[in-house]
Amino acid sequence: MVTIGFVGRLTQQKQPLLFVRAASTLRSMKCHENRAPRLRFVMVGSGTLTDEVVSLSEELNADVRVFQSTSEVPQVLKSLDIFLHLSVWDTAAYGVREAMAMRLPIVALRSNVGVASYVETEVEGILLENDNVNTTSSALLRLVCNETLRESMGHSGRVKMLNSSSKGDFASRHVDIYVKSWLERNEKLFVG
Repeated sequence: MVTIGFVGRLTQQKQPLLFVRAASTLRSMKCHENRAPRLRFVMVGSGTLTDEVVSLSEELNADVRVFQSTSEVPQVLKSLDIFLHLSVWDTAAYGVREAMAMRLPIVALRSNVGVASYVETEVEGILLENDNVNTTSSALLRLVCNETLRESMGHSGRVKMLNSSSKGDFASRHVDIYVKSWLERNEKLFVG
């Protein structure tokens, strides 16, 4: 069983309906041995498109399981084999970085600059040239049918996350942001 998932808001920006359509299409595809893969699709989150996601999944027999937001993101990520992130923009790409840290290969849009700054295609995952259902399904099929490729990309992502950031770096960047914000706010209070 290969589990493909997404964690985030179910809004237009994140394209959850494309996730459902890709899931439906992938269910009819076969691996190179002409066998149908056993698949599970999971979305964790909520938003303006939650009802549409559930309805479309039922209509297309995609069998995408949708769960409300959870504080147990590491456990959810641990249950996945592939992280599908179809957001059209995502500056910080927190979800992708968390998935990479959990050794998950990423399938995402190349046009998403935040994601593309972390994921190198064919190294940590597959960056899609467009948000077409067939392009998305074909990329997923490559990973579904090739466990070695999934593991290799997942390992590369984990190494990249361990080497590119530390808790100290993360904390330092956020402290700088807060200090700058506090100084700007207080400057207005004392100058005005």
